[in-house]
Amino acid sequence: MRIPAPEKDCFKKLPLGNSSFSAIRKAGQIYADKTAMIADLADNEDAPVFLMRPRGFGKSLLVSALESLFSKGLADFKGLEIATGENRWRDTAYRVVRFDLSAVANSSPASFKTYLNNKMISEIYGNNHYLITSGQNETGQPGVILSNICDDQAIPDKSIVFLVDDYDAPITGHLGKSQELSEISDILYSFFAGIKFAERILRFVFIAGITRTGREDLFSSRCNAYDISADDDFGMLLGITEDELRRYFDPWIKNAAAVLGMSIPDVYAKMKSVYGGFQFSIGNEETVYNPRSVISFLSNPENGFRNYWRSVSGNTPDVLLKYLQKADNRESLIRLSDSVKDEKNRDNIVAFDEIMAKAEPGQIPMKILLLETGYFTLKSINFPYGRIAVPNEEVSESLSRLSLKAQS
Repeated sequence: MRIPAPEKDCFKKLPLGNSSFSAIRKAGQIYADKTAMIADLADNEDAPVFLMRPRGFGKSLLVSALESLFSKGLADFKGLEIATGENRWRDTAYRVVRFDLSAVANSSPASFKTYLNNKMISEIYGNNHYLITSGQNETGQPGVILSNICDDQAIPDKSIVFLVDDYDAPITGHLGKSQELSEISDILYSFFAGIKFAERILRFVFIAGITRTGREDLFSSRCNAYDISADDDFGMLLGITEDELRRYFDPWIKNAAAVLGMSIPDVYAKMKSVYGGFQFSIGNEETVYNPRSVISFLSNPENGFRNYWRSVSGNTPDVLLKYLQKADNRESLIRLSDSVKDEKNRDNIVAFDEIMAKAEPGQIPMKILLLETGYFTLKSINFPYGRIAVPNEEVSESLSRLSLKAQS
């Protein structure tokens, strides 16, 4: 006989569909405390920080937390690790400019340029903003605009924070359109070059995306970003660890066990096999769960252990869909989806420098693209080598569907 589930009203609420840090905190929703790592991240003043993760792992929530921290200090962080003890955050507040490039993913190059320029000018100068040169916010390259802003001695040193979410969305949005893509890449190149030359006024710069793409020199020679995507120290920055699942979600796990008529240990084990298994660095073997899949399951356990990956990843990320328009990429996907099941296949070995390599738009190797979009994950071997694998059951099913679609 099924045991009646307890009343969910007594639980701390799930942050279902919420990527606003302030809203989650104000609503009293569950937040797995990663603020010690966020403090380490935010302490960096030497170079822009770059992080790449698949969809559904909380990049936008992290950007939102950084926005709150730098603009309001500890107002939204009461009771969290960053606000207590010896590591308490003691920095001041800054003017924060948050760029959400997914909002302009399909904009024309001219509109994209105007978005960047207007965003910088209006949010840095606030209500007193002005056009640096008449019309320049419409036509000037972002790097020139930012350089001019930096030359304004009225702006104090290290007083501005830039947060760039989904930096690669405009690139993905223009794959297959050679002229527009070239112009978009040039605009981003100028923007990141401006970031490098605006070190005087920039206290912190954070750049997030799904892929490591763009002009091959986009980060290395212009922005000189510190890439933490495969850094062992930040491997757990996004995603839910085993410890966090048990510490923050245990009442909801017990509720799921009651609803499904399963034992609590069996629910934990099944969740790990269906939603866990993601590893983002070669040296740190601890794995994480996809947060959106976990929260979707716990909010409706009566539906069973459904495959939420397809909805989490936007029914296949646009960048992957556009790659699969080419026959050789479809063939590569089919071959990889079969070979990755064989742990002894040497084609599944990947080197650290291969993981970290940047690629021109449309030229990311399929193996790396599947790794970046979360269809593959890393498994440790011996540094600097790892093995690619499918992380869990829901992704395995999604990959099989994708492979069948590629064959049709």
